[in-house]
Amino acid sequence: MKKIFALFLLFITFLGFSQDKKISGYFVDETNKDTIIYLKHYHIYLLRDFNTYSKAKKILETKNEKFEISISKIDLRKYPYLEFESKNGNAIYVINKIPNDSILIAKVGENPNYNPDLEIVGAKPAIYLYPKVKSEISIKNDFKGKIMNTYPSYKNGWNVMAEPNGVLYNLDDKRTYNYLFWDGSYSFTKKHYQYENGFYVKKEDNITFLQEKLELLGLNNTEINDFVVYWLPELNKNEENFIHFWVNDNIDNSSILTITPKPDTLLRIFMEFKAYHGEEKLPQQELSTTPRKGFTVVEWGGSNIDEPVLK
Repeated sequence: MKKIFALFLLFITFLGFSQDKKISGYFVDETNKDTIIYLKHYHIYLLRDFNTYSKAKKILETKNEKFEISISKIDLRKYPYLEFESKNGNAIYVINKIPNDSILIAKVGENPNYNPDLEIVGAKPAIYLYPKVKSEISIKNDFKGKIMNTYPSYKNGWNVMAEPNGVLYNLDDKRTYNYLFWDGSYSFTKKHYQYENGFYVKKEDNITFLQEKLELLGLNNTEINDFVVYWLPELNKNEENFIHFWVNDNIDNSSILTITPKPDTLLRIFMEFKAYHGEEKLPQQELSTTPRKGFTVVEWGGSNIDEPVLK
């Protein structure tokens, strides 16, 4: 154990000589005015942009009250911000401009450079129902954020009579629909935006890309057309986009659908994208097809994470 500790000290010493910016301090919780809590198990990240998290670089995980970090000249040029987050994620992280001095007290809930509106993600999910025979179907959406708009009106759930061809008769307003619509806002954690893969698509390739990838994922022609018509104008605002798909993961566990009767196939696709400005590229995302068998429910949605405020 002593040898390991000695090697650790040697390693830290070596870093001290090779790094250019040294910062030490504490991560504290002062939300209770009567008590100051010095957090002991937390992560520290370098951020390129405090509005998005895909370019975060973890530089320390500590179980001590006091932290000591060293930042190279290269990283100082790339990453102007520091982020602190408790190990269990319960402590609100702070984002600070890297200070000129060498001592920093980071406080829970104190985000001087952070605009919380930029953390909120807008979604435009459309839900399609294809029972094998004409059926009465109810759907409830346990969304962890705030539902903003629904069509038809949600009213604590949707109750529809669905035809095998996807036509929906809403039992509440006695009108027919092609799909159920909802959108909402939700503040994902920073881990949500730490993408490991994705696609880089130029403006002139947007249509071909969407048609190919959505067909591969399992959407039919009508669903693909609806998707492209909605998202193409947004994608075309940028000369090139980074795109990542969340597939069959309940939109990163933010939205749980309870469908009665239970479908045989549930396909949920959520696309996130932002303008690409020449940063280092991630590996290409691998996609697979979800076979459609029996009673099938399909949902697609998305978000421009550069402009996450709902439209």
